[in-house]
Amino acid sequence: MNIALSALFLVVLLLPGYLFRRSFYLYRGSESLDATTFPSQILFSLPLAVILHCFAIILVERFSCYHIDIPLAFRVAAAADELSGPEVSDALRHPLLVTLYFGIVISVGYILGLIARIFVKRKKLDIRFEILRYRNSWFYLFTGEEVFIDPLVRNSALERSRDLLAAEISRNPKNTSTRVIKSQAQQYARLSKAIDLGKKDPKQLQKRILKEEPPRLTFIDAVVGLGNQTYLYEGVYSDVEFDGTGEIDRIVLTSVRRRKLDEIATGQVFHEIESDAFVIAYEDVHTLNVRYGQWKLSDQWDKDVF
Repeated sequence: MNIALSALFLVVLLLPGYLFRRSFYLYRGSESLDATTFPSQILFSLPLAVILHCFAIILVERFSCYHIDIPLAFRVAAAADELSGPEVSDALRHPLLVTLYFGIVISVGYILGLIARIFVKRKKLDIRFEILRYRNSWFYLFTGEEVFIDPLVRNSALERSRDLLAAEISRNPKNTSTRVIKSQAQQYARLSKAIDLGKKDPKQLQKRILKEEPPRLTFIDAVVGLGNQTYLYEGVYSDVEFDGTGEIDRIVLTSVRRRKLDEIATGQVFHEIESDAFVIAYEDVHTLNVRYGQWKLSDQWDKDVF
């Protein structure tokens, strides 16, 4: 039996599962959030491919007049020496049908991966179940969804939001409208309830907080080396690009300002950078700090149920 034919057959068999996984982890066009190695991706694709082929075979056997010779397929995949010429000829008697079968299964695998990704993200199933989570922790950190995963990050974000709101309230001018004051007071009470609930019953807080949207703004502080100088950059996270291994390649910021690291002790002010999109190469970054803006909680916290 031709080894090359067997290898090609195995590749085609695995493609539906591989493309399902590929489209599930797809991020912004061609980038993938799957940071696992290629052999691991193939290994994880195997059960997905088996499931897809099983469903396809059931449909073909039930709703058509054709029969799929599964033992023959196993022998082709194994490059069996005892495979005879007539068997191969019989298997390839309908090349268009064989091509159509694999084309449909591969396409369905890719489409189902996209549908699964949309469904999982909409229902936050990747937050609830680690097995469905993207194999790239940077994605959750930058998008703010890390507050749903890590209790320490969640508590820090809640307390920081309350401190920011308290500072905002203290700076209110005397002519601040009653509506604004009431809204600020409501938001402060919601944050306080969430913080208190986290101290009393962290599991209940996790359940409640999943009904919220993540913080809208993510701020990045990056210590970057440029030549013989080291700078501290601050800005609002806009986008991130990953390389083929799932690691950060570039970070895109807006509203950026910077100052030399040795100017911090002297109290020098930041220098504003006029830019619509400021790109930092991650290879130049020494350290990275992520902080979130004010976290606006919904009115579910206005009910006295905690």
